[in-house]
Amino acid sequence: MKKIIARARARNMLCIAIDRLNSDFLGAYGSSLLQTAAFDEFAAESVLFDNYFTTSLDLPTLYRAFWYGESPATVKPGSARDPERSLFHALKENGYRVYVISDVKSVVFSDLISDDDCDGRVFVESLPATSPRDDVEETAFFKNFEELAKLVTKVEKETRFDEPSPWFIWAHFSGWDEQWDFPVEARELLREDDDPEPYLDVAPPYWRRDKECDSKGRPEESAEVARLNLLDEAERRQSVVEAYAGGIALFDETFAGFCDLLRERRVFDSALTALVGTRGCPLGAPGALGVSNDASASPFYAEEIRAPLAIRIPREIGATFRLPTLCEPRDLYATFKAWRDFAPTLNDENFWRLESLEASPLVAAWTTRFAPPEDRAQTLARLAALDPTTPGVNLLALLPTEDDPARDSCLAVRKDAESCERALLTKDWFLKKNPLPERDPDEVPLDPSKRFELFTAPDDRYCVNDVADRCDDETETLAAVLEKASRDERA
Repeated sequence: MKKIIARARARNMLCIAIDRLNSDFLGAYGSSLLQTAAFDEFAAESVLFDNYFTTSLDLPTLYRAFWYGESPATVKPGSARDPERSLFHALKENGYRVYVISDVKSVVFSDLISDDDCDGRVFVESLPATSPRDDVEETAFFKNFEELAKLVTKVEKETRFDEPSPWFIWAHFSGWDEQWDFPVEARELLREDDDPEPYLDVAPPYWRRDKECDSKGRPEESAEVARLNLLDEAERRQSVVEAYAGGIALFDETFAGFCDLLRERRVFDSALTALVGTRGCPLGAPGALGVSNDASASPFYAEEIRAPLAIRIPREIGATFRLPTLCEPRDLYATFKAWRDFAPTLNDENFWRLESLEASPLVAAWTTRFAPPEDRAQTLARLAALDPTTPGVNLLALLPTEDDPARDSCLAVRKDAESCERALLTKDWFLKKNPLPERDPDEVPLDPSKRFELFTAPDDRYCVNDVADRCDDETETLAAVLEKASRDERA
């Protein structure tokens, strides 16, 4: 019986998804703004992915990638799902106890999860904040991790004494997307004497200058935007950034306590543990600040879709590895599905020896920059492998030598396959296609070249220098690939 229990516990899985977690504020990703000791320690014990990108800013569409392995480029409004493709269904079929916990009702009660495939849904409810909390223990971050700790303790106890089957927990925290309730003291960690006051509201700052209409239907700025506009552009960004950093400090503090619990109860010894950001939070570039309150009107850039991803393997196997692999949400789906059968492979100590590892085939593909214009056909052929129907890849299998190379590009859409706004991301470029704005027919027609913005990757991570008008050949080549992918989706 002890051997059965040990084998079951070795296949446990925990995924913590945090909304609007910006990797640029985490020490493991190069930030020196503030200390993030807990996340950095977790990252050092994990395989850290430098180029994880979300492929949709719409939460329901994004979760179809997480839980069904679908590319948002293939998801159409009202499109049917195959229940047997569900991650929860696959794990349940393999004897897992499956749970979801969140402070977002649309996630925890999502119809993407069948009741037959879920052993428990935990909704973490807290009173909306009207002002910054006085105590860390009153914040949403603390309550979320507290309830998650209770759930992990419960399922671990069942595993040890009553139920030997392995468990899987998916936790989604709203993070910075719904309310900034962290204390004023935390918001002032980075503040100097001559700095503007940090952002003190609990509602996330708006992404752009959203307008409200007065009684006569004329646009007028909301009170929120008016308050921010009292500051000049640099001060406005600084006030929000310092407040956001306070939230990062609070997250790290609560995450530290949670990790201590996992170590104490030896959960880290038995469970594959992933921490992933669902959507980024733009903090000043390009002209974006905070979280949009109108998803239908929100543009996205590389800063917004880039997010942290760390996967901790039991017994710290693969610790300290950093992978440049270009990856996306459907890869997490494939990784979790594969873990039950892939885990025994890790018992071979030589499997993870540094000298036995070779660079992912993806890295080799990335080293080849785009061919000159006369070889555009060859370039298009290389990128023609971009296929939104291609399944995700087990990210842990990319560490040793792999026969099948991973993708070298990602197709991002704002919401789903019907969205006008989309982008193509490769090792060297980030191409963004803008939707056509509503225009007066008497106005001068929109310059077609303005439909596309081109940024160098990863150097211009914040998308501040559009080079589309200076890189005609590259823009044309990538635009052709993007348009072909769009046609394939419609077909």
